[in-house]
Amino acid sequence: MSRILVVDDDPTLADMIAEFCEGSGFETKTVNHSPDAFKTAMEWQPNLITLDLEMPHLDGIEVLRQLQSDPATAGIPVVVISVVARGALEKGLLQNARAVFEKPIHLQKLIFRLTQLLTGKKADKEPTFDPFRDTH
Repeated sequence: MSRILVVDDDPTLADMIAEFCEGSGFETKTVNHSPDAFKTAMEWQPNLITLDLEMPHLDGIEVLRQLQSDPATAGIPVVVISVVARGALEKGLLQNARAVFEKPIHLQKLIFRLTQLLTGKKADKEPTFDPFRDTH
């Protein structure tokens, strides 16, 4: 079972992403404080990390740099999920991220991309329905 570390300072959103990932067959762990992200990644060795950029203490761009600079975590794919993702991407700050999602996120599209990254398989069709956003 693939492991996903969810890093977001919003516990509600982190838990929602984790629950959706678990429902799709992944093992998850959440971290709500950016200084804990690198330590948890080192200890738990996830197969993939989702990372928010706007967090207190240490922003996600610095967390991404830490992860990429250490040989023990440099090979872990990082998927950025953030309100400021587009701006950071345009500034060239996310070149080491494997995928970038802007909040609010489409959870089924997120799972689709995470599955692609973790399995290396290409799916025929990307999902278009998200029960968390499309039913209200």
